[in-house]
Amino acid sequence: MARQITPENKYTDRLLKLVPAEIVAAFLAIKSAIPPNTANTETASMVVFFVLLVLVPFYLTLLLKVHSKLQIAVSMISFVIWAFSMGGLSAFFPNWEDYYNSIIIILWAVAFPLLKYDPPSPRKVAPNV
Repeated sequence: MARQITPENKYTDRLLKLVPAEIVAAFLAIKSAIPPNTANTETASMVVFFVLLVLVPFYLTLLLKVHSKLQIAVSMISFVIWAFSMGGLSAFFPNWEDYYNSIIIILWAVAFPLLKYDPPSPRKVAPNV
């Protein structure tokens, strides 16, 4: 399935294309490999989070040929929300309640596919004369 959103895509297709599932899965796999309850657990999780967040646009543009800046930005926000929902990162926010994660991910999943994602129009090249 191509990841670039087209006008023909239905709501569920847009939902699937806007979540960088491979990056989320990589975060979950790496996070589960980090030993729990050590002095560096939270720091290691945060470093992995930021490295993967920086990789999202490169992954989408280079491997999946996504060119819409809006789609890339929304996918990055989706990764942030999914990563927080998996726990561990909210420790950096002392007043954060775990149930906030559930509320945010549900609201985000309902709302973000409703945005209009028009693919960028191709550039017109002037003919060489």
